[in-house]
Parts: sequence; C-alpha cells; structure tokens
Amino acid sequence: MSIHIIVDFVAAPGEKQTVVDAFTDLVLATRAEPGCLIFDLYTTAADDNGMILIEEWDDQNAIDHHMTLGHTVKFLQAVEDRFSTPAVARRLEPVPA
Repeated sequence: MSIHIIVDFVAAPGEKQTVVDAFTDLVLATRAEPGCLIFDLYTTAADDNGMILIEEWDDQNAIDHHMTLGHTVKFLQAVEDRFSTPAVARRLEPVPA
C-alpha cells in the first residue's frame, strides 16, 4: 500500500513568492523521482500565506531517498526561516470502507 502525506506550511509575511518559487523547482524535480506518485502544492483560500503539499509515495524507501537528493536539500536551504510556523506533516491512514 502506498504512503500518503499532507504537509501544511505558512509562509512568513513577505516570503510567499520566494517559498512558491522554491516549491516550483522542488515539485518538478520530485515528480520525476522513482517511487513518487503524487507531489502537488496548493495554496489555501483561508490564509493568503498558507500552502498544503499533498504527497503519495510507493514506500518509505522512496521517501527516505527523496530526503537525500540535491533538489530536496536545496529546497530546504532556500526556505529555511521563511515560514511563520513550523511545517506540520501528517501521514494518513486509510479508513476501511
């Protein structure tokens, strides 16, 4: 079964465009990674600086590998101190229907 993750981000005032630009590069590179099924960034209607990243991965190995890649490291460096609050990541579990 694949792994689903949602991550909430809130850009600091005046930092949204910088964060979005960094995310654009990350999203394009990550979607080409083996094991990445979904990697989509959304803005939130309720908060001008809010963003939500929706991810789906084949397995934990794909996630672990993603975290070591140059484009991921570059993204993390580019957005360091550009969020008003720490990111909140949630790993989702399916509800049997």
